Amino acid sequence: MISPPLYKQLRRIHLRGKRISDALMAGHFRSVFRGHGVEFEEVGVYDENDDVKHIEWNVTARMGRPFVKRYREEREQTVMLLVDTSASLGVGHVGHRKLETAAETAALLALCAQGNGDAVGAMLFSESVEMVLPAKKTQSAVWRIVREIVGVNRATGKTSLRTVLEEFGRMHKRRAIVFLISDFADTGYMDALRPVAGRHDLVAVMVHDPLDFDLPEAGIVHAVDPETHETVVWDCFDAASRRRFHTAAIADFEQRQAELRAAGVDIVECSTDASPVDALYRFFRLRERRLGR
Repeated sequence: MISPPLYKQLRRIHLRGKRISDALMAGHFRSVFRGHGVEFEEVGVYDENDDVKHIEWNVTARMGRPFVKRYREEREQTVMLLVDTSASLGVGHVGHRKLETAAETAALLALCAQGNGDAVGAMLFSESVEMVLPAKKTQSAVWRIVREIVGVNRATGKTSLRTVLEEFGRMHKRRAIVFLISDFADTGYMDALRPVAGRHDLVAVMVHDPLDFDLPEAGIVHAVDPETHETVVWDCFDAASRRRFHTAAIADFEQRQAELRAAGVDIVECSTDASPVDALYRFFRLRERRLGR
């Protein structure tokens, strides 16, 4: 039984997903995430635009004129959503926490992939893999993924990107499009990320909240890390303290981005104070332009 608040949220995501999938995203999805292989289609008469490497010599010898093998790009793709549900995603205001932003972004990507005719699967994780939903193409399977992701209402546990990346690497050998959706509040995962990025088309969706970078002007604040429970005291009336916090947070965020880009990973930034639709639109357009499509 779906609760009324969850039903309302699912309906909103469905309408958003259908709109952007029909009007924009599915077309961009096809353009920037093409099939990763080719399959034989036919043998045809050679013309000047054909690659001589594809000449079919047996048929050529038999027919007395050149023939070539023609191939078409594989259209079926697998899209996997690795969605972080750890405690650090509880940051933000109710209804606009990083957890909700991550869930809505994942749901929109699932619907866009389905609109492109691709199989969609998901792995929900924190310090361990909490749920695995195998990749399928049916509408009911994709909507189950959307319901499970959007239905997560508690952010708990520590973040372990290494755990989910290693588990994904063991489970999926065939090349896939992988969206790793997290606030990346973790360290020591790059050794696990690089092999996945090398085999698959890996995109990092970095979810953040304004509070990740800027302290409120609210007196003495006891900031508690939701995952380690370590407490840090900040004098938020002190402008110098706020500047130090901002500078350190931005430097850490940019360092994570630099490491991801060095591993060949594309990045989408999603903030809790903006629509994930806009973030995905910008990403698809930029990637399409970069690939010259």
